[in-house]
Amino acid sequence: MPGSTAAPAGSSAPVCKDLGANVAFKQGSAQLDTSAEGSLNDVQSWMSVAPDRTLKVVGFASPTEATEGNATLGARRADATKDYLVQHGIDPSRVTTLGHGEASGTTANLPASGQTVTILGCAPQATVAEEAPPAAPVQPVTPVTPVEETPPAPMAQQPVPPAPTYEAGPGTTTYGSRFGFALLLGGGYQDFTHTNARSVTNGGGSWDARVVFGTRFFVGAEAAYVGSANSITALGGTSSTLISNGAEGLLRLNAPIMIGETLIEPFAFGGVGWAHYQITNNRTAISDFSATTDNVMTVPAGAGLAFAYRALMLDVRGMWTPTYFNSLLLTSNGNAALDTWGVRGNLGVTF
Repeated sequence: MPGSTAAPAGSSAPVCKDLGANVAFKQGSAQLDTSAEGSLNDVQSWMSVAPDRTLKVVGFASPTEATEGNATLGARRADATKDYLVQHGIDPSRVTTLGHGEASGTTANLPASGQTVTILGCAPQATVAEEAPPAAPVQPVTPVTPVEETPPAPMAQQPVPPAPTYEAGPGTTTYGSRFGFALLLGGGYQDFTHTNARSVTNGGGSWDARVVFGTRFFVGAEAAYVGSANSITALGGTSSTLISNGAEGLLRLNAPIMIGETLIEPFAFGGVGWAHYQITNNRTAISDFSATTDNVMTVPAGAGLAFAYRALMLDVRGMWTPTYFNSLLLTSNGNAALDTWGVRGNLGVTF
């Protein structure tokens, strides 16, 4: 074929042939054209068939490319072709490169512009010999007495093996979507962190309802309604209660461990929210607060552990929530009066 070279008969030197790969470059550049990747992937497949196959890559440049020495540009194009093949698993020792100047027009498989490389694929002579073995020498025939031919017994038909089937192995998620989301309800314990708020309230209960997105992915999100109630003790014996209701949006970082239909997932979270505080039965406690209602910005953060089996999910978390723009209970630190910490547990379903 055009561009092929062969060693003399009986030689072990490799036989090389032009693989006909169409590898083009941008004008005056050694950057591979996007259409060249398909041809180079075919070359990589040809090399992967046998480890003793090698390549000779010869780079060319066109007469109009005068940005640098054409031989240098041709060498850079040959090196760029080699780099692509090496990045796709070909041992660099199996590829040699050479740069020429302007294409002569006689080299096989070159476009008119000469902006290309020629790729010669080489294989050992023995491989070629195996593909086309020489004819065996004719042996003298000894006359024999003809015998009656017996028809061969019919060959037993071999059973056709069944087509392979896929069975989920260990670590394969078989329940719910791969991204995953959940609906959770729960509650827990909450208290204030600042001494001013703790001196006039007791620790209390908290509750929430959550929609969780990405329970089986590394990044997830939550949207939640949250509430809490802390009794007020400033005047002793009071029945007043400080109640909050609000909403929050969280970003989650997950570490999902999936074993069959079981999910074990440590996670961390942070976000922003809003809370409305109100004092109930405030006639007995109004002197301890600068107002009876307040709206504050919250910045919840924390970490937790989720466990799910099939559709059932349990979520346990600890959290700290700074607050801003507080006017209900002013302190020397400004907004810190209503900062809280808490632990919560949630139970729900996952999909």
